[in-house]
Amino acid sequence: QSSESSALQLKLKALVLDTIHNMTVLQELLESNTKSVNEWQWQKQLRYYIRKDGMCVIRMVDAEFEYTYEYQGNAAKLVHTPLTDKCYLTLTQG
Repeated sequence: QSSESSALQLKLKALVLDTIHNMTVLQELLESNTKSVNEWQWQKQLRYYIRKDGMCVIRMVDAEFEYTYEYQGNAAKLVHTPLTDKCYLTLTQG
């Protein structure tokens, strides 16, 4: 396999994994009848926003981090599970 097709395969896997995770989050929000951005089911999600100054920020509950576009290579994607979601939540609230 060429490095170009390997890179494409990693990108496609990452896209599929992110799409599945986003579908799961949406299903949880719908099933819990989440109606407000202040509700826990929404607040506990890893969310991306663009501030008025144009900076992209990542928020989770009351934590906010500037997104600084670090490139970490085209490595295999971490699979989202309830445990990884809990880990993100714990790490952002530290």
